Amino acid sequence: MLRFLTHKKNILIVFCLISNFNIWAKPISSDKQEIIKPLKIAVLYIATGRYINFWNEFYESSEKLFLEKHPKDYFVFTDQENFKYQKNTNVHPIHQKQLGWPYDTLLRFKMFLRIEERLKQYDYIFFFNANAKIIMPVGKEILPEGNLNLVVSVYPTYFEKDKASFPYERNSESTSYIAMNEGNKYYVQGGVNGGKSKHYLRLIKTCFENVNADLKNHIIATVHDESHINKYIQNRNDVIFLKPFYMFPEEQSVNDYNFKNPMPVKILIRDKNNPKYGGYSHLRGSQKKSLLDKIKCFIYKKFKFFFIDTLGLCHLESNKNCIPVLNLDDEKLFPKE
Repeated sequence: MLRFLTHKKNILIVFCLISNFNIWAKPISSDKQEIIKPLKIAVLYIATGRYINFWNEFYESSEKLFLEKHPKDYFVFTDQENFKYQKNTNVHPIHQKQLGWPYDTLLRFKMFLRIEERLKQYDYIFFFNANAKIIMPVGKEILPEGNLNLVVSVYPTYFEKDKASFPYERNSESTSYIAMNEGNKYYVQGGVNGGKSKHYLRLIKTCFENVNADLKNHIIATVHDESHINKYIQNRNDVIFLKPFYMFPEEQSVNDYNFKNPMPVKILIRDKNNPKYGGYSHLRGSQKKSLLDKIKCFIYKKFKFFFIDTLGLCHLESNKNCIPVLNLDDEKLFPKE
């Protein structure tokens, strides 16, 4: 009887040891293996005038598909008093007067610097054009890590093309000038870019300083802010170049291009000419030039004469438009935060 009890006790001990081993040996689930530390993400978005029409779809798509594992704060530069989602805790309206074309895009760096101190609190900063819409998940591949600091998106038209065909600024007097035999392998678009906060803020500051220097010399770069970004990243080795599928025109198809390795489109550039959005002129709030403006532009084009002080100063761009210069120190245009 004693032998039987001892044998039974041994079996119980072995059973317990095997059970505990199974607990210890049980593989850790993949969810527990990948512990993702939430990053603080700032999203910059300009929606002055009628560009607010794009906001709803952008916000909804970004919340669902852009870096979904990380909290995002949206800084919306707008002149609209009321718009959808403005009361959400992660939406921060920044009152910004509409400056008119091309200043709404050219002076975006000046706008962003208004909240420089707030942006320093974030790990990453990203800018999206108003007409961007994310249609597929965009994840950590967009985050520069290690020695990489910035991220930009390649322009579809010039992808896999010779850099001599890129629409760089060719005016040697401009701060964004790039000579015919110089430049990067890729021409990048201005519609989406970002990076580590410290490095992206440095990009913003430098580009604004260059834009401001150009304006003082009566120069507006060929593709506005885009020209200055292409200049800034020239010959840098800390930049991620996203393929053009990360910012692709809504009105086009990937099949329209002879890409070597096509992939699904992740972010759409919605077509501003689509009647749904009103067209370029409608979105820009274009107004007919006054008689005085027409006279000023005619004289400038004819005699290259600059109107100063009370009449305002005109720029000539592509020999087509007479564009009045803004006072960048005017707090009505750029209120202090």
